[in-house]
Amino acid sequence: MTMNKFESLLANVLAKEPIAVRRLQEVESPPPAPEDPADRLGARASWFIALVTLAAGLCIAFFAPGISSEGWQGLVTLTLVAIAFERVGIKIYGDTHISAGVVALFAIAIVYGAQEVAIVAPLVILGAEALTDSPWYRRLFNMSGYTLANISAALMFHALIDVHAGVTGWWVAAALLAIVINYAANIALVTTAVSLYSGEHWFAVWRDEHQWLFPYYIVFSLLGLALAAAYLALQVPGIMVFVAPPLMMRFALHQYVTKTEQTVLELKQKNAELEEANCNIMQMTHQLAETYDGTLEALVLALDARDQETKGHSLRVAEYVLAIARQMGVEMGSPDWTDMQRGALLHDVGKIGVPDYILHKPGPL
Repeated sequence: MTMNKFESLLANVLAKEPIAVRRLQEVESPPPAPEDPADRLGARASWFIALVTLAAGLCIAFFAPGISSEGWQGLVTLTLVAIAFERVGIKIYGDTHISAGVVALFAIAIVYGAQEVAIVAPLVILGAEALTDSPWYRRLFNMSGYTLANISAALMFHALIDVHAGVTGWWVAAALLAIVINYAANIALVTTAVSLYSGEHWFAVWRDEHQWLFPYYIVFSLLGLALAAAYLALQVPGIMVFVAPPLMMRFALHQYVTKTEQTVLELKQKNAELEEANCNIMQMTHQLAETYDGTLEALVLALDARDQETKGHSLRVAEYVLAIARQMGVEMGSPDWTDMQRGALLHDVGKIGVPDYILHKPGPL
């Protein structure tokens, strides 16, 4: 080998060595772990909660300085009523609750405005969830979404109605429109957060968990409007008089939901018991069928042993019968098919009990 060829070969080896080293490092280095979809969804939900919280904080900072000290007794009373109503929410199903706290808060939105709502709405959620085990981020999101939704309703109502001009028929239309804004804002925020966290489609979450809430919001808006009118007419005593019917409604609804939930649980338990009993019956039926077939096979074997001259006769008859059944259009495996097969196998079973002197009698019987 000449020196030039040797140097060329050495250069090729040296040129390839770093590639080999890199490949070795690639083999030794574990591949990066794939990103968990749950982590990605949780991150999106966290960012959304942060944005909602930021928006609520900006609204509070903007509206809170404009709060008035006029009528503070009514404001404090309505706030306490809202907290009380919020704490005694009704569990409808699963983790879904409904409370009448929006009634008192909607009355505050009508009587006072967005400035007072910006202060009261966070206090209502904090007071309602003070002694619960709800995670902090859920409390933060509930407080923020609740504040934004009720500020939107207050702004809508006062953009259409001058409260100081007195109660008129237009109040009902304005209240309904304001509560629609409240519902849309609140449910949109909650549904988006759940959709981002769970990965479910937004419309599916709304349809399954929040669509049914709309009629309750309509009723609560009318109750809030009536509470506001009672306060404007009678001041704090009007609030006390008005609080009794919603409380009675709450207890009646609680009893109804509790009874319904108990009935549903009992029906589920009975249904589970029926399914278990049905499975047991199907299993016993299968076992009986196997036992019957085993008995039938034993009878055929006993028949062949009893009369060796006609051994296999029952099986041949069964084959002919099934061939005829197939030509007749009888479905294979159907009850008729099985009965015909079993009848053919059993047609001579009476020979087992025939005495030998008759069965084996020489000559014609």
